[in-house]
Amino acid sequence: VIMAAFHLLDWGPLASNAAGYAVGYVLSYVLHRFVTFQSGASTRRSLPRYTIVLACGYVANVAMLFGLLGLGVPFFWAQLCALLTFSVLVFAGSRLFAFTQEP
Repeated sequence: VIMAAFHLLDWGPLASNAAGYAVGYVLSYVLHRFVTFQSGASTRRSLPRYTIVLACGYVANVAMLFGLLGLGVPFFWAQLCALLTFSVLVFAGSRLFAFTQEP
């Protein structure tokens, strides 16, 4: 979605990223909750926490993306590094915060 929005629709890096992450939000929540972490945490608790984790990951993604673009790194490689940063942070945040069992 990100690459299609950037290259085919001629959207800028920020709009392309926003579109990609918006499309993946619901699917990633469901897959992380039921497949990756097999969490029994309630949706009322885990969804807001996951939203916080995803927002922090997205901010880190955008910071990495624009930082690398500012250094002259091509969009594809900057996006790849930003995506890896996002993925590591969201996995860790999901495991340690979003999908923990209720006390």
